[in-house]
Amino acid sequence: MRFLVFLLLLCLSGNICKGQSNGKEVIQLYNQSINNFSSFTKQDSLLQLAISKAKQYEPEMAVPLLQFRSFIKQQQSQFDDALRFAIEAVEVAQKNKFEEAVVYRDALANLALCYIYVGQYDSAKRIVDSGYEISKHAKDTFNLSILLTLKALHHTWRKVNFDLNPIFDSAAYLATCTKSKHDDVMAATNHFGYLQEEKNRDYKKAFELLLNTQSYIDDPALDKVTTTAYERMPFHFRKSKTTIYILLASVLGDVGDFDNAIAYIERVAEAYKKEKNYGYLPYVYSYLTEALTNRNEYEKIVTLHDTVKIMASKIFGKPELPFYPFHFTEGWINLREKKFDQAKNNFKKAILNQQPAHYPSLLGILEITIASYELKKADSIVTELIGLQKIYPKSFTINLLKLRSELESKKGNNSASTNLLLHYYIVKDSLTQASRYYTLKDAETRFKVNEKEKDLLLLNRLAQSQKNELASKQLSILILLIGLLVVVVILIFLYHVYRTKEKQSIRLHEKNMQIELLIRELHHRVKNNLQTISSLLSLQSSKVEDDRAKAALKEGQSRVDAMALIHQKLYIDDDLRGVDMEEYLQALIASLANAHGYKTEIVTQQINMKNKTLDVDLAIPLGLIINELVINSFKHAFHNVSAPTLLVRIDENNNHLEINIADNGVGIKDPENLQTKSFGFKLVKTLLQQLKATLIAKNDKGTSFYITMPLTIK
Repeated sequence: MRFLVFLLLLCLSGNICKGQSNGKEVIQLYNQSINNFSSFTKQDSLLQLAISKAKQYEPEMAVPLLQFRSFIKQQQSQFDDALRFAIEAVEVAQKNKFEEAVVYRDALANLALCYIYVGQYDSAKRIVDSGYEISKHAKDTFNLSILLTLKALHHTWRKVNFDLNPIFDSAAYLATCTKSKHDDVMAATNHFGYLQEEKNRDYKKAFELLLNTQSYIDDPALDKVTTTAYERMPFHFRKSKTTIYILLASVLGDVGDFDNAIAYIERVAEAYKKEKNYGYLPYVYSYLTEALTNRNEYEKIVTLHDTVKIMASKIFGKPELPFYPFHFTEGWINLREKKFDQAKNNFKKAILNQQPAHYPSLLGILEITIASYELKKADSIVTELIGLQKIYPKSFTINLLKLRSELESKKGNNSASTNLLLHYYIVKDSLTQASRYYTLKDAETRFKVNEKEKDLLLLNRLAQSQKNELASKQLSILILLIGLLVVVVILIFLYHVYRTKEKQSIRLHEKNMQIELLIRELHHRVKNNLQTISSLLSLQSSKVEDDRAKAALKEGQSRVDAMALIHQKLYIDDDLRGVDMEEYLQALIASLANAHGYKTEIVTQQINMKNKTLDVDLAIPLGLIINELVINSFKHAFHNVSAPTLLVRIDENNNHLEINIADNGVGIKDPENLQTKSFGFKLVKTLLQQLKATLIAKNDKGTSFYITMPLTIK
């Protein structure tokens, strides 16, 4: 939640006033202050002097400058001082009768925020309600947007149990009524922060909101800051692009996609370096070192952390940053150097400096106890952390699973350790796939935006070309006959239509090729993931001694392979619309025969379909059904059968498929009352319901299964 408010701070603003000659010294002192990154103490001293001069000569400049000083204290987590300067800003505005001016409304919004920071929620509500009425009367849409957001934040801190999304939507609409694109980003990012709250955690909606907001990144308006803190507070510190990058890094880190999260944090660092904003660069570096610990890049982390210490020494006079990622990184380095006591102290500092407690540091303390072989204490900590999983993002669960696997391994519970590690990879892979989906969606969105811009530019050029052509022919129009003019106009029109259609056809073909490439890549990744799961199941089965468990894992592996085979064919084949059932069944049955020790020659396959290509939504469940029934024959039918044979036949009749799977085996006991206790038959029954299909089993010199299913399912 503190991160959410930090983003709001980057976007609060105030009045634009005309500088008077007596305010020149104030402006000079302010400029010296913001350009002095070597020492926060000297910066604060210069700012205090500027405020004193402003109170004497230009009190309307003193109000936003006091807000600016409050803003700096908020960034430094000195919230009592921030509240004191916010109160002073309101008092200066009231003393000089600025109640009708926008500086007063801005000061009220900042004061409400500071009250929320220090936990004085009743005072915050009083200021929000008062400021909202004043802003409504003044038709101040920006401050209305800010105060609505603060109202929602107040409810969030109060942990109310109703949906606050409508309030954020109203705040976003009011932000669009202002002239600044920064305001739109501000409203969207605050809404995003709410969606990341513990009880409101909605990664899908948060991702979509960010992707929509990211479309502003290429807007030149976000690079233009036309005011300063003594005019409108704090336009100078509005960093809409870096704010979006930080949010993207935050949500990607929450779902365990640390590579992309680190890439976005590095963009923020580059932006601050380019602006020579060395006052806040060490904070960004601390975010980066914390993220890099997920990739275990020890040397890079140590080098970057030492840089933070050097910068902190210049700013604060000691090599320490009062910031929880700094303490966490220090503890992480201590842990790798086996300095367990120092590591634990630093982790505790990080835990105390963030609410809720800094979860990487909680995991760090667990890692210390495991490394120290305090296994009973580690069990107790694990129990406590499992109960906290609902509070923290998915990356907490991922890392906790890995540490639990390590703990069970040290306790000698290899089976439990392997199961936890398998769960770790499954959860991590599923989250990575989710983040890749949204990354792909982001690329697609940006591609569409660029295409629209190109189309608009092309239309503008065509319009200008037509205008020039018309101007050059004005003299000729007076001479040419009306009939000739009509012919020329028709020819021009037909040519234009032809060229337009030709260009549209080319663009459509290019887009179709790109979409086809994306779909193939999607099938390729699904196939790879299914093969990974199959390999994990195979690895697990090799370590299992119980025959029933091993058989269950093998069956699960077979089902996964059946699905992976379909996605492999979709990736390879020219036709993406469906699966060639003849080729697919040949590959599937050959694989099953080899797996059960039979030659493929014992299987007869007959496919009598008008169109052998079947839609993937039908092919996957049908393939799984055939997979189960063929496996059933290989496993049970051919005991003591000297010449085993198996028939797989598919006929098409009256828009239905008729599937027959028959063997010459020992038959089944009661074909009219199939036993469905096994997982395989339960799966078949479920898939038959999905396909709206029927199954009949008969004993006819072996076992025959007859399945009838419609080709189209409504």
